[in-house]
This record gives sequence, structure tokens and C-alpha cells, in this order.
Amino acid sequence: DLEDTANTSTSDPEAEPEPEEEEEDIILGSHNVEVDPDAPLFSDSSVRISAEQDGCSVDAVPGSVYVATKGKEYHYGGEWRWEMAEEEMNCSNQECLFERHWGGRWYCPTSDDRSEMYPSFSCDCEQCPCEDGRGGFACAFCTKDEACAEGSWCSKSTILNENEAKAWTCSMDPSSSIYKMFWSNGWQHPQGLVNLDFENDTMDITMIGNMCSPNQPVLFQCQCHQCWMAKDEIDSTTKERVGYCIDTSEELPSPCGRCQKCSCSYPEGANM
Repeated sequence: DLEDTANTSTSDPEAEPEPEEEEEDIILGSHNVEVDPDAPLFSDSSVRISAEQDGCSVDAVPGSVYVATKGKEYHYGGEWRWEMAEEEMNCSNQECLFERHWGGRWYCPTSDDRSEMYPSFSCDCEQCPCEDGRGGFACAFCTKDEACAEGSWCSKSTILNENEAKAWTCSMDPSSSIYKMFWSNGWQHPQGLVNLDFENDTMDITMIGNMCSPNQPVLFQCQCHQCWMAKDEIDSTTKERVGYCIDTSEELPSPCGRCQKCSCSYPEGANM
């Protein structure tokens, strides 16, 4: 019996081995976004800011911006007092003015019946159109599969996954308390860029200020380690969500992530 078993379990040494099935290497379109403060898009304002207002020059590089002659952030002159108006205001002379105060601001005098209360408003900063299939901050994200390398597709899901690195860009709401805490003078259009990779336990954070300012727009960058993902469960009795995410002070949605250690740096010329 033992001899029969051995014979049936031994392969023919002269037989050619069957080829192993190769796993397809999947590359996600929005995997990681690198921001280099020394790159021309950030270090050279003539590259970053289009020469035209309310539009982009024909040779504008991907990710460059232009000054828009509209806005909702109304200011009491040059003072720090300001508020967000419900209606958007347009420049009557179709041209925003620049002043180096407040970190470099583009503003437009208010010309209607609100001019006595709100002498000026902050001109918006808009990004130039990206090429087809690209979008997001600096046109670094895919929006269509055609923009990805061969054999790849564009992942647009925002749900956290332990096996999939993701990148986000977030524009900060000017009416939020965080915006007013860090930029009490206003005049900014900050964005946050997050690269999250649970597989390697890392997260990169870049805070970007007003891209339309001639100053260095990258305010600071952080590299975080020992990151992990938490996922809440539904209590079988109460049918309510229980777990790490809901127990945080912000009552985060599930799944959520956390990092233990972060180190941050400030590029030269950053206005922070």
C-alpha cells in the first residue's frame, strides 16, 4: 500500500512542468500624487499662474491656475474682519488687483450697494483645464480609464481599503472654523492633499495655500507612519454602530484610519 501511494504521488521527472498562471499586475490610476516644492509648478510663479485673468494661456502647463474675477469672501477693507456672502460677486471692471500684504492677495473693490459694508472681496483661484482623462489637483488624478497605462484602470472609489493606496485632494471650506483658525486674515484658497497607503502603513499630507499667490504655495508636508485602518461593526442588539471610528470625538465614518507618528517639514519660502 505504501509503495502504491508513493508511485501515484510522484510526478514523472521527464514530464514538462505545467506553466504557472501569472497574476495580472494591476496599477491603479490614482495611486499616489507627489508634490515637489522645488518643481517649477510650485517654485516658479510665472509657470504656476497664467498670464490671463478669467482664463488660461494656450501654453499653460497642467496644474497651473488663473485668477478669477469673482468671489464670495467679502472683507472690511484690509482688516482681518470678513465673512462669506450668500451670493457670488463679480468684478465690475473685470480685473482683480494684487497686493503683497496678507501673504499675497488678489482682490476686487465692491461696486454695488454692498461696497460701504464690504469694500472688497477675495478673487477666486481656479485651476486651468486638464487634458482629457485627467483631473484633480495639478491634474494628477485620472478621470477615465484611457488616461491610465496599458493594463490599468482608473479607480475612483473613495472607500478605504487595506490593500489599495488612495489619494485625495480636499478644498477647505472658508466658512469652517479650521480655516478661520489658521487663516484669520482670509485671502487664501487652501487645499489638502492626502496619500494613504495602509499596505505600507504610511500616509503623506501636503497643505497647499493660495496657488494664485506668487509665494511658495506649499505650506508644509508631513510623512506619517504606523498607520492602520479601523472598521466599526453593528451591534446585534441595538443595531447601532460600535467601534473605534464612531468613538472618536469627530464620530468618523467607517472605515477610518489612524497614524501613530508624523514628522513635518516646511519648504523654503513657505508663508506659514
